[in-house]
Amino acid sequence: MPNDPITDIRDPRHPLLHGTPELGRSLQPPAWAGITGLAVVILLAAIAIPPLISRGKDQRPDGSQARPPTATALPTATAPAASTPPTGGPSSHVGPSATVGGAPPIATPDRGTPRSGKGSPSPSRTTSPKANPPARFTPVTVQAENPANSLSEGALPVSCDTCDGGARVRYLGKVTVYLDTNLAGTRTVTVTYEIDGNRRIKVAINDAAPITFNTSGTDWEQPKTFSFVASIPAGRTAITFYNDEGSSPDIDKVTVS
Repeated sequence: MPNDPITDIRDPRHPLLHGTPELGRSLQPPAWAGITGLAVVILLAAIAIPPLISRGKDQRPDGSQARPPTATALPTATAPAASTPPTGGPSSHVGPSATVGGAPPIATPDRGTPRSGKGSPSPSRTTSPKANPPARFTPVTVQAENPANSLSEGALPVSCDTCDGGARVRYLGKVTVYLDTNLAGTRTVTVTYEIDGNRRIKVAINDAAPITFNTSGTDWEQPKTFSFVASIPAGRTAITFYNDEGSSPDIDKVTVS
């Protein structure tokens, strides 16, 4: 039977046993050739693609090649030597948290107060003016024989070795002594005189009514005093001595204190 399928089956292990193979089947490449070609393509892609990717990252928009970043060495913080910072200005120091080899330390200004004469001038201080001390009264002494005084009714200056200033006024009639005081107030008026015996003397301050005093002594060369308290104004004051009822003692000087 010519169409028996058994006779048409060829043994693939013995192609030559069945005569010359068909032309189309002989031209087909074997399976291993395709696998080998695919492997070659994958290998070439693995070699060529990474440089292209790297080149694309380094390519600038204008087509120039970007340089890879240069590694910059970080400064190394060094602990400062123990020393006193210069006076009068902010100084920088590394805080205790600085790490050697890490980020550069942050300079911290020294807020110490500058000493006088250096650095920032210290703010000026306003001092209130001191209150003027109260005026003090200055005692005044005037000699009775002073030419600026007024002598009348027979009064005359005479020499006196024991008198202050070397002279006194005698033979009263009347003598007016002028003196200047710097401050008004209640003052003590002291009159120095010489007398032998007992006599009376009247004293008037400016236009006030006179006051009468009794005086006594044993020697015309022996100074004696009497005192009284009176209100004395500031400025020029006139003190008048006289006795319109009899003789008066000799007047040496007048002191207001």
